[in-house]
Amino acid sequence: MPQPSPAVDRAFAILELLADSGNSYSLSEIARRTELSKATCQNLLAALAARSCVMRDPERLTYSLGPALVGIGEAALRHLDIFEFARPVMESLASDYGLECIATTVQSDSIVVLGCAGPPHLRASVRVGERVPFSPPFGAVFLITASEAEVQSWLDRARPRLSPDALERCLRLVAVTRQLGYAVAVGGPTRERISELLFDLANRASALGEGIDELLETLRDEEFEVPGPNGLPSRGQLNSIGLPVVDAHGVVRLALTLHQFPEDFSPATLTSMLDKATAAAAELSRMLGGRLGVPAL
Repeated sequence: MPQPSPAVDRAFAILELLADSGNSYSLSEIARRTELSKATCQNLLAALAARSCVMRDPERLTYSLGPALVGIGEAALRHLDIFEFARPVMESLASDYGLECIATTVQSDSIVVLGCAGPPHLRASVRVGERVPFSPPFGAVFLITASEAEVQSWLDRARPRLSPDALERCLRLVAVTRQLGYAVAVGGPTRERISELLFDLANRASALGEGIDELLETLRDEEFEVPGPNGLPSRGQLNSIGLPVVDAHGVVRLALTLHQFPEDFSPATLTSMLDKATAAAAELSRMLGGRLGVPAL
């Protein structure tokens, strides 16, 4: 079996340090943080700078990531099947906690299902390729890193138009989602059934119209519940938790949604699941070159 190159490992250690922190560092700081000698770091940084993979600030004597990495990263993203990239994580989460995990993305004004993982008896709620409108109350997880204009565009797509009370609830939903770093939906069998009907209707062109509008308004009118310190709602049944996967441009490229929570899903199990799921989504984001940074509205 081919052996890894120590020089390549050391070069990547420097690049990962600069990427993960988003900061620039001096030679001494890089050597200390990577636990490499100054001489080794100096030689590696010189080689990386020669290929524009790092840039040296001549006044501050610090190093940061260089422009050559932008083209490399964009080329990798173009060839990346993001769902296949996330599939092992989805299967692990679904298996560990007995839940269904659904991967979705935004295409134009729709949220599209890319794939599902979980026990066979739970995998009938949605099908690959199905879509719902990217409008209230759906898709708050995709707004975690969105600009104010993007949030407003989401609100403007609501059908029918939002009443003042519904607008306040939607803004509260977005604010809570951004504060948590993941989306929480609360509801019982009624909410779940409405969601299933919406997926069904949204994929039948002949059924669009007042039927889907009425269901959206009914679902929107439910009170959004703020989870407590342990992540559980103070009232209502936990319906789903959506986690963002962010790319190098700060865009939520993929959402991993865990749902089909049983009524006896304990706070301890939920805490364990949230820790593992958020860490997994953060690692997927890191591998895409992204990190979760929430702009202020």
